[in-house]
Amino acid sequence: MIKDEISSGHARALINLPTETLQLEMLSKIIDGNMSVRKVEQLVKKYLTEGSTSPKPKKIIHHIPRSANLNEVEDRLRKIFATKVICRQKQDGSGEITIEFYSNDELERLFELFDTIDKSYS
Repeated sequence: MIKDEISSGHARALINLPTETLQLEMLSKIIDGNMSVRKVEQLVKKYLTEGSTSPKPKKIIHHIPRSANLNEVEDRLRKIFATKVICRQKQDGSGEITIEFYSNDELERLFELFDTIDKSYS
C-alpha cells in the first residue's frame, strides 16, 4: 500500500494508463524523481498519444522508505546551497544527490560555492 507517497492528483493521472504494469512503472518514476502532478500528467498524455515510444524503466524499482537521517542530510544541503536538493538512496546503500538550479546566474553561484569548498580542502 502506498501511504502518503503520492497525491490524489498523481493517482488521477496514473489511472489513465492502460495497464497495472505501466501504472507501477510510472509510480516508481514519480517517487524516485519527486515528480510534480503536472509532469506526470504530461508523461501520461505523451504515452497515450505516442504509444510505447516513451522510455520505460527496465525493471520496477521499489521505493525505500526515507530515513530521518537522509531527510536531515537533504535539509543541511538545502541550507548550504540555498536551493532545492534531493537525496535518493538505493537498496544497496548507494545513491545520488541532485542539486537544482533555476537560472544561469544560480548555476554560476553554485560553481563559485563549489570552488570555495574545493579551495578549503586543498
